[in-house]
Amino acid sequence: MAARAAAYLQRHGRSLWDAALPRSARQRRRERALGALGDVTFTSVTFVCQGNINRSAVAEQRWRMIVSVASLPVRSAGLHRKGGRLSPKVSVAAAARLGVDLRSHRSTVASHLAPADILLVGFEPHHLRVWHRAPERERGAVLLGVFDEDDGAPLHIPDPYNRDVEYVQAVFGRVIRCVDQLAARLEPLDATRWRLRA
Repeated sequence: MAARAAAYLQRHGRSLWDAALPRSARQRRRERALGALGDVTFTSVTFVCQGNINRSAVAEQRWRMIVSVASLPVRSAGLHRKGGRLSPKVSVAAAARLGVDLRSHRSTVASHLAPADILLVGFEPHHLRVWHRAPERERGAVLLGVFDEDDGAPLHIPDPYNRDVEYVQAVFGRVIRCVDQLAARLEPLDATRWRLRA
């Protein structure tokens, strides 16, 4: 695993999530990440974060609001070992302000990721851990932040766990913007296969 991690970091850089990177460097990383997805076809989408009670939960629910899951299934999962957890009350309140309902959400453990065709993750440590769990999906795993319309923004989306409602709402707002931009790039190849426009 150490050798794979070293190879990964050599290819993708050690600071994908680092807000201290110059804007131009973040733009180049974003362009490379999006370019790598250009020839990836997929039939499902999975959003991944640490606990599946905040970022990935909001991403999944937003996706269900704007994309037909009959033609492009979606799910979300977390790397936390315990499933079935509720989203925190502050997160439910913050999401509701943005029109997303987390009241019925229950977390799912990312025990296996192979069925997902494209993985959208919160920030670099999760990206790396997802790859370890499903190395065959390396090309289809990407940071959700690359879809932010502000192409100089940090690529990571911070974990809002245990933060106040205003902070959580700000994070969720960015998750929603990224999901919307991702959906805007969808291009059907046939009844079940999709790709992303450059």
